[in-house]
Amino acid sequence: MATFADVLPDSYIPASVQLGPETAGLLLVVSSTDGFGVRFSDYTGEPASTRMWLRDWAIKRRADLHQHESAELFADVSFLILVAEIDRASGALRLGEFTYGEFPAAPEQWPSVTMGALLDHGIRAVA
Repeated sequence: MATFADVLPDSYIPASVQLGPETAGLLLVVSSTDGFGVRFSDYTGEPASTRMWLRDWAIKRRADLHQHESAELFADVSFLILVAEIDRASGALRLGEFTYGEFPAAPEQWPSVTMGALLDHGIRAVA
């Protein structure tokens, strides 16, 4: 498993997020009392491809939210997690899960910021 430099421990991954044999990669971005933290994990052995897929998905999601003037872009969150899975039939990566939240799904001391701020930080981190 390849991990990104600014690594967050496994305990930061919400218990509701299930990582299984199809999991290709994970991007976790948190707003903590120390600032933003990022965890990128690759489970395929091809971290550049996984990182690119996660980055591209996050860029597209942010653009879609902006284009539709979605309030979700401005939602208060303290973490977001993006999981890519391998489609066993095609070998292509696909969305496994995209979730976000704040207290009580995250520690109370993690400050809330906008979804856009966390997406932007995650995009920069895996660029």
